[in-house]
Amino acid sequence: MNTKTLFSSKTDKWATPQTFFDELNREFDFNLDPCADETNHKCEKYFTEEENGLLQDWGGGGVPGILQPTIWQQYKRLGG
Repeated sequence: MNTKTLFSSKTDKWATPQTFFDELNREFDFNLDPCADETNHKCEKYFTEEENGLLQDWGGGGVPGILQPTIWQQYKRLGG
């Protein structure tokens, strides 16, 4: 198996493209970036890798590691 092809990235740090985030943010008004760092966070409130945002309390009734309720409802409404 050619694992060089499967794992060709030199980093595992990625950021959501700003234009994509802006488009979704107009509809959902995000207030938390649960997986970010000091250089790529999209919201004022964010969790770093060290803080492990998937284990943190997101507040507002969110379900860490799955989806925020409003996003989940939208996802289901669209047939997800």
